[in-house]
Amino acid sequence: MEQKYFNFLNDIYQTYGTRQFKNMSQIMNRHKIGNYSIALLYDGGILTKTGSSTGTVYRWATIPPNMHMVNELLTRIKRYNLEKNKSYKQQQQTSQISLPLKQKRTRRKKVVEPIKETKKISLFWGLLKIEY
Repeated sequence: MEQKYFNFLNDIYQTYGTRQFKNMSQIMNRHKIGNYSIALLYDGGILTKTGSSTGTVYRWATIPPNMHMVNELLTRIKRYNLEKNKSYKQQQQTSQISLPLKQKRTRRKKVVEPIKETKKISLFWGLLKIEY
C-alpha cells in the first residue's frame, strides 16, 4: 500500500514537478487512487491549486516525496474513512428507528369444510329413507 502511494507521489512530482498541470484524473486512474488523496495533498500544502473549479490547475509546491509524506497521507486517509463509516452507521441507525413499520395485511381465509359423501337408500317405494 505504501509503495502504491509512493509511486503515485513520485509520478506527480516527476511529471509535473516544475510545471503546472490540469489532468489529474489520468494519474489517479493509473495508480487507482481516490479523489480524497488529492484533497489531502492540497490541504497539506503539497499541491497548490489555481484557477476556477472548471479549469483547476495544480502545481507541486514542496520537497520531493518521501516515505514520511506517504505514511502521513495514509494515516489521514484511514482517519477519514473511519469517520465516514461511523457517520454512515449512525445515519443508518437513526433512519431505521424513525421509519414506521409496515403493517401486514391479514386476510381471513374461507374455511371450506369437506363435503361428506352420503348414500341414500329408499325402501318401500320411498317411504323409508336411510342415509349412511
